[in-house]
Amino acid sequence: MRENHTVIFNFHEEVIAPGTHLRCINEVTRKITWKKAREELFLHACPMVLPGCERKKSPRYRIDKTVCSTRIIPTGESGCTVEVLIPLDARDVLRAQKLLPNMYDFRMLSTMTRCFQLWRPLDLLDERDGTNMGKILMENTTELMDAGERMKGARQAKFEWFFEEFRSMRMLKIEHPWFETLMEVVITGSSTEPSCLRTWNHSCNRSLVYRNWKHGFDRIDLLDKSSGYCLGSSFHYYLRNTATEVGAVASWLNKHKALRVLAQQHSFLKPLFLSIGKEKNHSETFLKLVMSVSSSAFSWFDFFSDVYTIYFYRKVGFVKEAFMMTIFLALSVTLQLMLTIAVHSRNKRR
Repeated sequence: MRENHTVIFNFHEEVIAPGTHLRCINEVTRKITWKKAREELFLHACPMVLPGCERKKSPRYRIDKTVCSTRIIPTGESGCTVEVLIPLDARDVLRAQKLLPNMYDFRMLSTMTRCFQLWRPLDLLDERDGTNMGKILMENTTELMDAGERMKGARQAKFEWFFEEFRSMRMLKIEHPWFETLMEVVITGSSTEPSCLRTWNHSCNRSLVYRNWKHGFDRIDLLDKSSGYCLGSSFHYYLRNTATEVGAVASWLNKHKALRVLAQQHSFLKPLFLSIGKEKNHSETFLKLVMSVSSSAFSWFDFFSDVYTIYFYRKVGFVKEAFMMTIFLALSVTLQLMLTIAVHSRNKRR
């Protein structure tokens, strides 16, 4: 149905229910009204019920009732800014971030962002594009239940899709063939290292081997695919041995002059690697879960062993020693709680 500046549409889509892997059917019925004011375009979408539309009562059949307002502002001949306002029944940012991906309007905006990003040429990419490309490349890889997305086959498929679908990456691969090899090591963590890299990692005389590769790392015109493997492995090295991804990328770029030159030529590269490093560092893995549970278990064991020691001292008559241990135990617990609250109050994600 369509009349003047109003259009009504109804369709169904299959989505995955939040927190589960159960597929649900979403029914979306929208009444969209738009208006143009000068160079800006305003759109308002609200849910409505079509007459004679049958409703299915099933836990797998849900009706989307999201209200959405959109503002499109042109920023130049080849760009625009899209602002979307979606009311949410959420008390904090974390709950909002869980609700948004399950809303049709947010998914549509994400799809538009992805499509525009795929088509953007290399010479128009900026820092914001680098951040978006990193998020698209690493999406659905941080949650604990998404461990399958971090398997070698899935990472290899995502790497191939990245260079096949992104127009800018195809252009960059033609200009610098070694960049594809670099990204393969960064994304997949490939263990198929060239002989030079294995020699550099395991030889006792590493400084001599690195000196032979110094001109390759310093001059961008001398880099080849073997250099890409070395640079990708170096990225993982700094990511493992640096506290944050910001420090890791900064140290990585400072170490290799060729990468600094490339980052100066293309401003999107540094945000791209920052996004990749952030997702890799913050991904939830079963190893991190086991380490956290083990650390918590040992902490509780230490606490209860101290409590038992205090009880035993009081039982045998060492009241003064038991009293001193109680004071120090309470002081230790208080300091730990204060530090924990101070750290987690800065970022609720922690």
